[in-house]
Amino acid sequence: MRTLLHGAISSACVEVATYPSEVVRRQLQLQVGANKMNVLATCVCVKIVENGRVSTLYAGLIPSLLQVI
Repeated sequence: MRTLLHGAISSACVEVATYPSEVVRRQLQLQVGANKMNVLATCVCVKIVENGRVSTLYAGLIPSLLQVI
């Protein structure tokens, strides 16, 4: 039981740390003809934060955490 709990906690930490980059990746996949990923990823991230808030990068995190756990 202890190992299961530690695995769930570590998976949740990884999910929280990488979720904003997954949001940006999904936005990039929706765009057609994206050539320069690093510059474009930065622009997409800035647009997401400008249009919403930083919390926009974490939208949908709770269902994702429930799936991981």
